[in-house]
Amino acid sequence: LLLNGINTYTGGTHIQQGIVTIGNADALGTDMVVVADGGALDVGTFTPNQSLTLSGSGVDLGNNPNANSGLTGAVFSQAGAPLTLSNPVFISGPAVIRNFGSDILISAPIESVAGRNNSHLTVDARSGAVSLSDIGGTNLLSGLTVKSAGTISLSNVTTGFGGSQIYENAVSLGGSLAGGGMIRVDGSTTLRANAAINTTGSLIALNGSINGDAADRTLNISATGSESVVNLGGTAGAALPLGSLQVQ
Repeated sequence: LLLNGINTYTGGTHIQQGIVTIGNADALGTDMVVVADGGALDVGTFTPNQSLTLSGSGVDLGNNPNANSGLTGAVFSQAGAPLTLSNPVFISGPAVIRNFGSDILISAPIESVAGRNNSHLTVDARSGAVSLSDIGGTNLLSGLTVKSAGTISLSNVTTGFGGSQIYENAVSLGGSLAGGGMIRVDGSTTLRANAAINTTGSLIALNGSINGDAADRTLNISATGSESVVNLGGTAGAALPLGSLQVQ
């Protein structure tokens, strides 16, 4: 289904099955857009003007070697332009946001729907970078996985007890990462501000170098609990001296 017109209806939009593609930012009315498991929203080159509630991994495009294939994600773009979301995003079940051809840029807060304990979000930029703002809020996600061909830019991320945070490339950190499960960065970590990484009862693994974007950045790492472990897999402060690196 392709919606090209500007729509002003109220009452929300529910995408239960199949793909809905928008042709402008106001195609989906004025209230919340809900994407259920089995449905998908193709935003193309547009930034929707509605808040989103997401669940599921989208619609299977099949296996076509000459086109995008596999699952779309609950929200996706295959237009070769950044996928941009600027209104709040709520996760009601395991959900995927995917861009097949460019960056994913989410400047709005992301949190779980109240009362949901399976709200793990996967953000997948197959050919681009990822930028996320504040994740957590009043209702914490149960976990976060970010797959990116470029740098993963983060501000503040908080996930619930037992939920992992996995970042499958280099991270640029401008705030804090906190949760009750494993926090893993597979590439280097660059500090854009003084930062903190905290977990309770699990593993913190920073598998690359740690540096600041300016001298004297500080990083506090805290893994509390009898089974907590901190693994630092690279050098720290080699490019620019850190102000401090505290591990406890």
